[in-house]
Amino acid sequence: MCRENPDRARELILTLSSYYRQALENDQYMLSLHTELYHVASYLELEQARFEEKLVVELDVEDDLNCKVPSFILQPLVENAVRHGGDRTGARHVSISAHSVEGMAEIAVADRGQGIPREVVLGLYTGQGKGVGLSNVHKRLKSIYGEDNGLKSRLQKPVPGSGSESLWNRKKFLAQSMKPNRRNHIMKIAVIDDERPARKELVHQIMDAMPDSQIEEADSGASAIELISGRTFDLLFVDISLGDMDGTTLAAAARRILPDAQIVFATAYSQYGVKAFELGVNNYILKPFDPDRVRRVLEKCQKDLQKNQALTASAVRSCDDHQPWGESCRPASSSSYASQQEAGEPVAAAFPSSRMPINMNRTIILVDIQQIVYIETSGRSCIIHTPTRDYTENLLLGEYEKRLAPHGFCRIHKSYLVNLSFITELFPWANNSLAVKMQGFEKNILPVSREKSKMLRQIIGV
Repeated sequence: MCRENPDRARELILTLSSYYRQALENDQYMLSLHTELYHVASYLELEQARFEEKLVVELDVEDDLNCKVPSFILQPLVENAVRHGGDRTGARHVSISAHSVEGMAEIAVADRGQGIPREVVLGLYTGQGKGVGLSNVHKRLKSIYGEDNGLKSRLQKPVPGSGSESLWNRKKFLAQSMKPNRRNHIMKIAVIDDERPARKELVHQIMDAMPDSQIEEADSGASAIELISGRTFDLLFVDISLGDMDGTTLAAAARRILPDAQIVFATAYSQYGVKAFELGVNNYILKPFDPDRVRRVLEKCQKDLQKNQALTASAVRSCDDHQPWGESCRPASSSSYASQQEAGEPVAAAFPSSRMPINMNRTIILVDIQQIVYIETSGRSCIIHTPTRDYTENLLLGEYEKRLAPHGFCRIHKSYLVNLSFITELFPWANNSLAVKMQGFEKNILPVSREKSKMLRQIIGV
């Protein structure tokens, strides 16, 4: 290929490098469905070069479906379909679909191959199967979502063309992502430990106790500082003995960066309890981690978080009762400003239109609008992403759309509002739609709904 079609070879090399970079750099436990599909698309492009016209891939994803999935959960299913889904002629037809079904998400990978023997299916469900890929996917799904929510296989009698389909459709987390429990805040948790086995074990126990939490990891003090400086977290699990920094030093720094976050020490030494009290650390857990202890600490932290949110909401309501935003807090228009001057009345300075107030735990933070990269929905709240930090506020995305439309923001999806100046890539996506990447957040794929795709093309001029 290098001699016959050097341009295509160059494209494949770039795709391969991108694929490996995704696999090596993306250490997030949960990813958006669209980001996961982007990873799968890189793999399929490589397979397309191998099978050429004998590989046909169909992607059918519901436009408004916005949910999280475990990282690299789809690829083993797609890889299995490509490898074993050939018909008598060697042609391979693979379809990937994702739809909401009765308030939950159903994600399926299907092929038109020879079908899977029944003994293989029985081995998968009994835990005695010889295959590694499907078995690992099945076990991961059950460990995250419960015993009744593993991989489901709709398998026909193994005859040519009958094919097979692997899916899961009882995913509690995905259902909550689409229609969240209004009473519960999705906990954003950082696990900081330089020992990978201990870190992964704690992540596993957290997901088992609180499957709808969002977890990110850091393997050193330096990487933890970088992580919490660019993200908002509700809870930090901090190892006392980090390779490059003492855990107590990191906790003190975290208190300054995220004053409202709760901190839990993870240590093998109980004497750090006194130090935890001095630093204002909320709790500590001992290694090796006890699942019941981890669960109790998580429940307490969640209750404390809900209590703080209730106090914040009460304070905001009290403020609204005395000073409605629509009157005294709203920036004065130029006309009203001039009329007040002419009447000789005291004139309040107009609030700068380039900054947006955000309510954060009884504190109003003023954010430069042009530093906002994009905003996404998260339950009944919204996450505001900036290059240095994320903010969560209990407003609907439509409110931000009205406020930010004059500043170059565009609603590209039911769940996403983006700053057009931060778009770095625009490329074809499922169902004849588009997807974008945002500067500084290239690991996240933001889908553009079909109804918005034409409008976005017109705005950008392509």
